Amino acid sequence: MASGLVVHLEVGRERHTELLTDQLIRIGAGEASTLRLSRDAVPAARDLLIELAREDSHYKVSDFDPTLDLTLNGDPLREGAVISDGDKVQLPAGALTLRFFPFEAPPSLVPERRGAGVHVAPFIEQAALEAEATARRDDAKVFLREFTRELVREINVSTKVIVFLFALAIVGGSLYLGFAGFRELKQSRRRLEEQNAEIARLNDQVKQSQNKFNEVTQTNNDIINSLSLAPTIRAKFGNGVCLIAGVYVFVEPGTGRPLRYPEAASPEAAADPNAAPSDQSTILTPDGKGAFAEFPYVGTGFHVGGGYVLTNRHVASEPWAADERSMV
Repeated sequence: MASGLVVHLEVGRERHTELLTDQLIRIGAGEASTLRLSRDAVPAARDLLIELAREDSHYKVSDFDPTLDLTLNGDPLREGAVISDGDKVQLPAGALTLRFFPFEAPPSLVPERRGAGVHVAPFIEQAALEAEATARRDDAKVFLREFTRELVREINVSTKVIVFLFALAIVGGSLYLGFAGFRELKQSRRRLEEQNAEIARLNDQVKQSQNKFNEVTQTNNDIINSLSLAPTIRAKFGNGVCLIAGVYVFVEPGTGRPLRYPEAASPEAAADPNAAPSDQSTILTPDGKGAFAEFPYVGTGFHVGGGYVLTNRHVASEPWAADERSMV
């Protein structure tokens, strides 16, 4: 139900918007016009351009000047045509254009027209213009959008610049902090990897040093044990000291025949086959006629139990190594 009509006029570059709620709306240059136009805007100074009447909850064309060849949305204007949202009435030359926007509102919210002119805010005028290109006009959204746009227009340019610079500084600072944080995180990760590699290398060195230390410790223990062997044996087996005595002979390599002394130099020497000749330079041969060349030796040892005797090597297996007679 149409409770009023927003009329937007365009005369050349001039634009004007009126809010009308009359039952009968006359538009023209005459004094009886509801919306009075300048005589310069109406060809031949017509008192009546178009008349609209509210019938059946709609505004309809009740009268117009047929000599002006008016058009409604590009078609010839006819009497009784219903005015819809965004309809455009235009002179053939295009010098004058009327756009209509019916609206619904309770009577208490639509003030009665008083006086010759009604002032409409510029943003409402702009909203009426934009509503023409909208398939279904939403008054609340258009009002809010235009109100916001008008509010932005009222803000000082310097304030806009300051706000823009402030927003730019916030965005730039956020980007810088984000990039700096990412770079610091990357560097920290790289340093952590280097530290882990260094720790692994130090662990290897510690293991190598530990192995060397164990080897040195073992060597030292061996040395200590070897140095303390004699006192240990003396303390443990000192009561089992024994005398070791024996003889050894020399044999000819290859044949295994024992070496003999030459013929005895005296009957006493011949009678005692174990007696060595007095001449230490006597050559021993396996072909000699004398006694076998036997060399007695003695040594000491420790009885360690179980029928075993602990002694030196030169006593047990190489007694000739420490015998000066074997060097002749």
